Amino acid sequence: MGPRDVELVLSFPQGGLSADLRAELVDAVRDSDYLAVSIDEVVLSNRGIGGAPAFSADFVVNVTEAVIGGVLTAGLIGAVKRVFKVLAGTFPERMLRIKIGSRPSAYYRISGDIEMDKAFESIPEDYERSVTTETTFRRWSNGRWEIMETRRETGGPMNRSSETGEK
Repeated sequence: MGPRDVELVLSFPQGGLSADLRAELVDAVRDSDYLAVSIDEVVLSNRGIGGAPAFSADFVVNVTEAVIGGVLTAGLIGAVKRVFKVLAGTFPERMLRIKIGSRPSAYYRISGDIEMDKAFESIPEDYERSVTTETTFRRWSNGRWEIMETRRETGGPMNRSSETGEK
């Protein structure tokens, strides 16, 4: 498992990405060696984060269940951290979705000016410790990731619903 198993999709509100900002993003991910990095312009997005139009990134690692443990490292998400730093002034609301193998997604909300290095360094441990059966929405607060909301899928493949538990 390595960077060649990673797909990164950067999504912006329609009209929110200038040519200069696009060039900075290309520089931020140039040395990542990810399988694919794409930039999307989103006409409508409602991930339940509220507020002003936000930037979001989908970080998807395509691995089998046998190699999920320990896959996420601070080094592996280094390019994502660089992207979030580039966008801090333009998009104060940033959302990172991490999806590894068949595990549920974890959403990390980054608002305003935070300790970006510390926040990104702590994502792998937080993800490994807590993301097993529930989709979680988290925000960086007081030097740690706090759960805002959890969603657990119930039912079979043809009858999916979600139970929501806000923290």
